[in-house]
Amino acid sequence: MKALVLKLSLRDMLHHRLELLCNLALILGIVVPLLAVLGAKNGLTAGLLDRLNQQPGLLDIETTGNEAVSDAQFDAVAALDGVAFAIQKNRSRNDFMIAKLAEGTRFSNARIIPTRAGDPQLGALAAPTMTNVIVSAGLAAALGAETGDSLTVATDAPGRSRQARTSLIIDAVLPEAALDGVAILVPLTFAEQLEAFAEGFAIPDFGITEGRDLSQRITTYEGLRVTVDQLTDVGPVASQIQAMLNRNTNSKAAQIAGTLLTVQYLARAFAIIALVGAVGVTAALAASLVNAVVRKRRAIATVMLLGAARKDMVLFPVAPALITIMVGLLLSLLCYVGLVALANALQAGGGPGVAMRLPGADIALLLLGGILLAGLVSALAIRKLFSVDPAIILRDQS
Repeated sequence: MKALVLKLSLRDMLHHRLELLCNLALILGIVVPLLAVLGAKNGLTAGLLDRLNQQPGLLDIETTGNEAVSDAQFDAVAALDGVAFAIQKNRSRNDFMIAKLAEGTRFSNARIIPTRAGDPQLGALAAPTMTNVIVSAGLAAALGAETGDSLTVATDAPGRSRQARTSLIIDAVLPEAALDGVAILVPLTFAEQLEAFAEGFAIPDFGITEGRDLSQRITTYEGLRVTVDQLTDVGPVASQIQAMLNRNTNSKAAQIAGTLLTVQYLARAFAIIALVGAVGVTAALAASLVNAVVRKRRAIATVMLLGAARKDMVLFPVAPALITIMVGLLLSLLCYVGLVALANALQAGGGPGVAMRLPGADIALLLLGGILLAGLVSALAIRKLFSVDPAIILRDQS
């Protein structure tokens, strides 16, 4: 009986070819523009996020000011949800040194950034030591330095008769995408000794033997640098740090929030457009299938009298709905491919650039949505089909 019902359904669909073509045209007219909008939305979103992710220090948060940070405060910040890495900072007035190649003549002011193992900024690189450091691409370019070169760094401080000076080996050069500006990554001990030098202590590692004994110094930190796990953590973590420490922070939270808000607006706009289109397709196909049931009610009644169960009769609207929607979606995908090819040809010919992306996940979701839509419009037609009373229809038309 199922084969008979399926044959009846397909013959009716093919007999009314004009109605089938109109339904396919309706699907193409709605789905192809939707795919174009989705591709453009994906391309624009990817472009926005790519530009955002290319900014060095995107996930970093730094405190401003020179108020002391206690160990308890540091531990509380490091324990916040979303924090991937945290380290103390020395005073901003003591975090610069003059750098030059040991055999070079060019000088550059370089920011001293403390780091340690586990810093996402290091990537797979080993943490720096007191003698082997990592420099930014900006400093390497300014000095013409390369990995393995010897670097001489020096600084002075009020009340000190001599500069603190030491030699360092460049273990690695970070890419511009990892660290912006002119900087040297050093262990925290190196940064602590710079502060101790400014405070009048003897720093043998920097050639300073005059001054108070370094062992008598009480170490304090004047700030924090925090790296979070993901983009959405920057704003919330920065706000929590400001509240906990009662001080301002520097981060790219505003830029991130603006970009993510734009992405959300694009997603919501597409969702509204897709919903309106889905409602239109549902209404048109449901009307077509209900009309087919009404048109074939005598044949349906005859098959039911021959012994077809109601569950077998479900095939009558389901088969044409599924075929129409799947064929329509596949044709729409082909049209989308052609549209992208045309856009790329225009771009190659000097036309405006078009970024359109349609990943496999979106295609799979589209086909799944087509199956669900087929089930929905079929349900409306099945309701009409189940209202058919074979005995009454045959009696009325005998």
